Amino acid sequence: MSQMSSQKKDQNPWLNAFRDPVANLQVCDKGIKLVDILGDGDTRVVIADQQNKIVQYKGINIEWEQQINDRPIALEYFMEQQGANIPSLAFACDKHIYIYRLMRPVFRVNIPGAGMDQREHKIWEDFNLEPGQFQGFIEKLAEIKKSQTFQLSYHSLFALSQNSTKKAFSYVKQLKQSNSLLTPDTCVCLGQIKIDKPGKQYPSQLLIGTELKQLYYMNEKGYDLGIPLQLSGVPVLIESCGILSGNHQIVVGLRENQIVIIENKSIKRIIPLVSKLVSFVISDSIIYSGMMDDSLQSFNFQGYIVALQNQEIKIFKERNLIYSFNGDAVVTAMKFGPFGREDGTLILVYKNKGLDIKMLIRQFNVQNYINQALQNEQNQEEKPLALPKKTKLFIENSLREIDDPVSMHKVFQKDLMKMRLKTAQTYLNLLNDGNFQNMLANEANLRLQADVRGLGPLFRIELKVVNLSNEPMTGLQIMYTYDQSIFKIKKSVNMISFLMPNISYPIEISVENIDENGTGDTIKILVCKQGQSTPLIGALVPMPMSELRE
Repeated sequence: MSQMSSQKKDQNPWLNAFRDPVANLQVCDKGIKLVDILGDGDTRVVIADQQNKIVQYKGINIEWEQQINDRPIALEYFMEQQGANIPSLAFACDKHIYIYRLMRPVFRVNIPGAGMDQREHKIWEDFNLEPGQFQGFIEKLAEIKKSQTFQLSYHSLFALSQNSTKKAFSYVKQLKQSNSLLTPDTCVCLGQIKIDKPGKQYPSQLLIGTELKQLYYMNEKGYDLGIPLQLSGVPVLIESCGILSGNHQIVVGLRENQIVIIENKSIKRIIPLVSKLVSFVISDSIIYSGMMDDSLQSFNFQGYIVALQNQEIKIFKERNLIYSFNGDAVVTAMKFGPFGREDGTLILVYKNKGLDIKMLIRQFNVQNYINQALQNEQNQEEKPLALPKKTKLFIENSLREIDDPVSMHKVFQKDLMKMRLKTAQTYLNLLNDGNFQNMLANEANLRLQADVRGLGPLFRIELKVVNLSNEPMTGLQIMYTYDQSIFKIKKSVNMISFLMPNISYPIEISVENIDENGTGDTIKILVCKQGQSTPLIGALVPMPMSELRE
């Protein structure tokens, strides 16, 4: 078989292993894993469906499906020391972590609530539910909130947020009577880190991020959460590299636009982000993060697969686009890794609840794609820009003028003389057609409007005469001048005995085209005053060609 370098540059490196557009899956990015769940070397796809179920695929078939009582928040797997190379599956619902092994429930871990600061707890304990002391109780909490001496608990903030003193007192009274001042906590994300040795078959420890900015390390032996690590924000994503007993890094993405790097259960570095974090992965101690401002940020830039809002999936190596293809819909969850017996498999879950599985071809060589990408980029840089037609014409004329300026000047002078001649001819025609305008009375204060109706041979001219002065006008005559071999007007003179100011006076004129060929011409309309030879106003009405008589 020939090498990839001899293949077409746009060859698709993906094989469409399986596609199910009606899989009815609703998954977030934290709810899909590739796991050898039975330890038999056959990797399965495990999906935490937002429709209250856990689904496990073997190949193209659903091998196991488990209905649960609540919506799953996050999904993770980890290897226990006593698990005999069989990983345990953990998924979070509300404040509970459910542990499954061999597709059977094993244990449920409850996330404990968070207590109050000692100073805040003393304020609550000193309040003995006397209505007269409630205002002082609220003022003490408000003073702490304003001074920001320490972070108030959820219960105190909720009591301060009430717009009614009665509601706030009822809430505080209910808590005091229940004798429970712990703030309930909820799991937000899950992760895992290897304990002693790297590798899928070696034991790992489950990491739990909660809504109250806590990070728990779960003991894999007794499922004990222990003392949590307090973070500066709410964790939404957890990834790790290295081993817990040696050199390692736990990378936590926070809702407050930060990435926190943790070593030896202490925060070593906080990386501020310019936008909200969508997702990130770690490969060879390199962090690749996708942001909500349509940008990618990474450290020690290498390669990654990105799913875009326009349904396009792109593969990058360093800054080079290796390959891109379009999915069936917007991708909501994506995972790359071994599946079944294949090492390079891309699992895609779409917004329309469809499932797509793609596998890299066996002959895939990333270096060939990099070389091709560099070649395409170089060709695009060498390709000249397409000039607009007007710019191209300007350049051609400029070159002609440089080569033969004398002849270009003669052509210009000739065109200029033609333009002057055409202008003079047009002006003369205007004078011949409208010479009667010179005879119009300058003091005329009339407006004349004429519209032609009909297709012929019978036409109707709708004439409107308006007196624009402030005084009425009397004794007006409307006369018509036309070619009598073409037109026939029954009434050649119309009288307007009295014309009020600013009132439109309508007149209809019947015109018949008597020419055999239906020739069109112009009719001149003049408005005169009885006893005067100079017209007050006039108009030229162009008549259209008439339809021929049958």
